[in-house]
Parts: sequence; structure tokens; C-alpha cells
Amino acid sequence: MLSDTDLSVLPLNHWISAQDLIHTLPMVNNHIALLTAIPLTDALKKLDTDFSVVVRQLGEGDIEADEYPLLCTQVGYRREVQLCLSGTAVIWARSICRTDAFHWQKSMQCGTQTLGSRIYQKPHQRSVFEFACLDQYHHCNPTNQPVLARRSSLLQYQTPLLLTETFLPAIKNFIFK
Repeated sequence: MLSDTDLSVLPLNHWISAQDLIHTLPMVNNHIALLTAIPLTDALKKLDTDFSVVVRQLGEGDIEADEYPLLCTQVGYRREVQLCLSGTAVIWARSICRTDAFHWQKSMQCGTQTLGSRIYQKPHQRSVFEFACLDQYHHCNPTNQPVLARRSSLLQYQTPLLLTETFLPAIKNFIFK
């Protein structure tokens, strides 16, 4: 999608608006439909019909520093998955909520189904997307190079769910087929 050189103009691990992303990286306009797709899984399935979900983590875990302002707790309930096309991981997704948000926890307990298949069936409010270039040490970057990520929060019953989706380098193989 974007090369390391393209991403180098963005400050690392700093969340910005879609408008600021487009202003800083005008070439991102070529992929804005994918970057802002809701749900992202529908857009991925248009790139390749061989779509799958691999669950990497499910359960309680530490809240990271950039998640704390939204969740206001030290421990949360999280789901971390890889979204794959033809067996290749193209997205790393992390969903996290407070441990007392049982309705979000129930939604996250969906195995290899997409979270979107659960949450978009119920009324909720969604924040605007924020974007960041994540360095290799960020908790939502499983690679050893900078990657672009988006995040938003969903609000249901006055309780937030933070959803971060990281675009892994292999996604280029499907965008430019």
C-alpha cells in the first residue's frame, strides 16, 4: 500500500485524522476506500475471496498507554486476530474493552468469525477514524517495520470498544494484483 519511504513523513505512533493523513500523504487517496471501509472485512473479501480469521489472543490483558485515555483502566478484555487473504496475514486487528463490558466481551467471543459480523447487527455509535504510522515496537504492529494503522471506538450502552486495524506489508500483494 505505502512504502517505508512514504510512511517516513508521518510521526511514529502519533494518531492523526484522515484529513491530516491525506494532507501529509496525498498518494493515500488512491486507497482511501480501503482505508476507511466499514466493515474492513467486506473490502478485503473484494480483494480475494479466500478470506480467513486467525485468533491470536482472547481474554484479559494489560491496557497500553495509548488506549488508556479511552478505556480509563489498567486491564481490559482483548481480542487480537490476523485477517488473512489466501492464507497470508494482511491485517492485524486488536479489539479491547473494559473488563466490565460484558456485551463487548460476548461479541468478541466469536472464534474465527469476523467481529464485524457480530457488532454491525446491533446499534452503536462509531468515532471517526484516526491513523498512525506504528513503529516495530508498538503493541499493534507484529512486524519489524513501520506500518499504517487505523483505529476508532465504538460506543454501545455508554461503554467503548477500541478497535485498531494494522495494514500489514503483504496487503500490497492483493491491492496491486
